[in-house]
Amino acid sequence: MREKQAYLNIGEGRVVNEPTILEAVGIGSCIVICLYDKEKRVAGMVHALLGNNPHDEKADLNPMRFADTAIDLLLGEMAEKGCQKGNIVAKIFGGAKLFTLEHINVGEDNIFAVRQKLEEVGIPIVAEDTGGKHGRNIWFDTENGKVVVGRVFGPTLEY
Repeated sequence: MREKQAYLNIGEGRVVNEPTILEAVGIGSCIVICLYDKEKRVAGMVHALLGNNPHDEKADLNPMRFADTAIDLLLGEMAEKGCQKGNIVAKIFGGAKLFTLEHINVGEDNIFAVRQKLEEVGIPIVAEDTGGKHGRNIWFDTENGKVVVGRVFGPTLEY
């Protein structure tokens, strides 16, 4: 059986329990969070724009744009599919600093927010490729939990 493929734009997340390649390309300061339950073979991924949801009227229209609320939503969907939090691990990617702005580093803020949220909910980070000054493309194989990272102007890595 050929695996399905699903592309995630900014502000999109998905939970699947069948073999799928979840893909996000052109990741700069955005952050991609991949959650995986090896026991149930259930996976979730989100392509978040920012780390923390300001919870205003406009932001609440799409909580998947923000890593903190997106993580809660993914974990909720995974629980509905029978996952237990103790079996879920995380891999995080992105958070680059692509622009030189003196007092603003959106990528660094995103990385910090994701680490903080995952610690708060008790999900360990088992792999990451974050920061730097290069973009990334992400392919998450939900059958085995492996993530391939293609760095823009750099090597391809596997986690």
